[in-house]
Amino acid sequence: MRDLDDITRFRAIVVVSGDGLLYEVVNGLTQRADTLSEGRIPVPLGIIPGGSGNGLAHSVNQAFLNRVKSMDPVYDCTLHVTQGRPVPMDLVRVTTAHNTYYSFLSLGWGLMADIDIESERLRMLGEPRFTIWALYRSFVLRKNRATLSYLPADTSTAATPVPALHEPLTDHWVTVEDTFVQIYSSFQSHINSTAVFAPAATLDDGLIWLLFIRGSVSRKQVIQFLLALEKGKHPTLPYITFLPVRAFRIEPYANVGRITVDGELVESGPVQAQVVPRMAAILTR
Repeated sequence: MRDLDDITRFRAIVVVSGDGLLYEVVNGLTQRADTLSEGRIPVPLGIIPGGSGNGLAHSVNQAFLNRVKSMDPVYDCTLHVTQGRPVPMDLVRVTTAHNTYYSFLSLGWGLMADIDIESERLRMLGEPRFTIWALYRSFVLRKNRATLSYLPADTSTAATPVPALHEPLTDHWVTVEDTFVQIYSSFQSHINSTAVFAPAATLDDGLIWLLFIRGSVSRKQVIQFLLALEKGKHPTLPYITFLPVRAFRIEPYANVGRITVDGELVESGPVQAQVVPRMAAILTR
């Protein structure tokens, strides 16, 4: 994708897979000279679900069906590709100490990142692997210390520039220093077919939906949170902090804890995310 000549001769680039392959395609496209010069990917994307999670495919279907669950996601996504039109979609620029990635789905540290990566050994089971490993990880709970800083999504921060990862933050940012079970964010409504992470999210709302759980929670509360994800009821839980932001930064103590971008493992350590509005387009009806 990075080196393909005259990519605009294609109507779209369609990926038949899970979120992992689309992540690779997006990060190849964002390295192209025409993407860098125009500030957006020059050709629309299409997704037909063929993986374990399929978060973006389910988010696109839910938006089209007005929050009604698709009875046949593959069929509906095929119609999006063959009959749809390109609609704008935000990407999120993720910066670590050594690399920059572009994300269309999620950035996580802690519990759900561990579930994503550790459940790979059960990949032959398909999507149920997440449920099985979620139960295991809820009982064998990890808690790590970090500093979380975020730029709230309100009118006072709309024009606030986001500093680079190595630069100090401004007074507009909120900082929380604590022990966490997880810090997780998504920019789509679904992170898989059974997890409605951000019920109000849309493809181009200019927001990152940030969730964090402090280390004071019990195992029972963690299981309650994971069960509530299925219906998108978790934001009402009293031990959950869930809010829209424009950017955030995680600084783990001693660089501990896995970090995932769209379910893919990246290097541990400080990480920062910020919205890049309408950098991509996706086919939908």
